[in-house]
Amino acid sequence: MPRVGGRYPIRWLRSDRKRSASKAGAATGVETVGLYQVTRADPYDGSITNAWNPIVLFRSGDAALGLGALVDPVGDRLANPTAWTRWRRTREGYDYWTHDGWRAVSSTIAAAPRGLRLDGRYAHEASAMHPDGSGVLSASWLSLTFERSGRFAREHGAASFGPRFSAAERTTAQAGNYEITDYCVTLRHDDGRVETHSIVLIHDKKVIWLDGIEYIRQR
Repeated sequence: MPRVGGRYPIRWLRSDRKRSASKAGAATGVETVGLYQVTRADPYDGSITNAWNPIVLFRSGDAALGLGALVDPVGDRLANPTAWTRWRRTREGYDYWTHDGWRAVSSTIAAAPRGLRLDGRYAHEASAMHPDGSGVLSASWLSLTFERSGRFAREHGAASFGPRFSAAERTTAQAGNYEITDYCVTLRHDDGRVETHSIVLIHDKKVIWLDGIEYIRQR
C-alpha cells in the first residue's frame, strides 16, 4: 500500500468538483478515491503517529482499502476479501463501514480532468541490503517522463554496490503518446502496443500513484 506523507506536508481538502461521465469512469465504476486515517505505533519508542491510507469508492456502493482495486477490482476482491467494505454518502462527504461502525473518509482526491497533460519526470526507487551479510546493496528505479505535447518516455535502471565493486545498468524505455482521463492513463507506444494503468495525482501533481505505486516528481 503506498505511503502518504514524508517528503511533502499533507493538507487534504475535500473536493466538491463534479466529474463528467467518461469511458474510463464508466469502465471502472469509480465514484472517487479517498483517504482514511489510521494510527501507527513506532516499534522502537512506542510513539503513536497518524497516517492516511487510500480507499476506492465504487458507484455500486462497494469500497476497497488500497489502490489495487483501481487496477483490477475483481482480482483484488478475490485476493483481499477482508479489505472490501461498503460506503455511504453523508452531508459532510462519505463514510465507510468498519467493524466498529461507520467512519468518515478523511478527504477525497479528485480524478484528473479529460485532456490533462503532465510535464516532468516521475520516478519510483527501491533499494535492499542483501541478507547474507555481504554488504551488497541493490537498487532499482523506474521512471516516466511526460511532456505537455502528449509524449511520454519510460526508463528502467538497476544497480548493485558492494565493498569492492559497483555495477549499474540503464535501459531507455519505450516512447509514445499518453492520454489521462479520470483515474486512468493510456500509453500508446510507438510500436503499436497500448497499456492502460490507474493513476492518482496528489500534492499538486508532485506525486502520482501509478497502479498503486508511488512516483515522485524529479523535475
